[in-house]
Amino acid sequence: MELYKWGMSMRKIEKSYFPVFVSLLWSWVFWFLPSIILAISIYSHNYEYDNKNIFIEKGLLRKTHQSIPLYRILDISADENIFRYGKIGIHDKTKYVELKYVKRPLRITQNLRDYSENASRNNNVSRTEFF
Repeated sequence: MELYKWGMSMRKIEKSYFPVFVSLLWSWVFWFLPSIILAISIYSHNYEYDNKNIFIEKGLLRKTHQSIPLYRILDISADENIFRYGKIGIHDKTKYVELKYVKRPLRITQNLRDYSENASRNNNVSRTEFF
């Protein structure tokens, strides 16, 4: 498109608003980045249990598996908020494990306590309480 300004033939240089679009896109990504990281963290942790073991699987690209026999558990604690999710803390004879972002941790903790007591009884393991 030719323009005639000051008696000369000029061509208009088009402007692109694409950088504004990219800037808006990145600002939204950085705004939601903590939420995205949290969602990936929750997705990459899986917890399961049966009447003998607790199975913990962690990782997105490199998976690590851990199994805790229920008869070895000394103490189980739970924290639950008003949205009914929280964390479960498990102390066994050698380590402490925390299961995060668990739905209804108080109910699961009670089930784990019952299974743990039955597993200890079945394996003839006595528990010692310290005051």
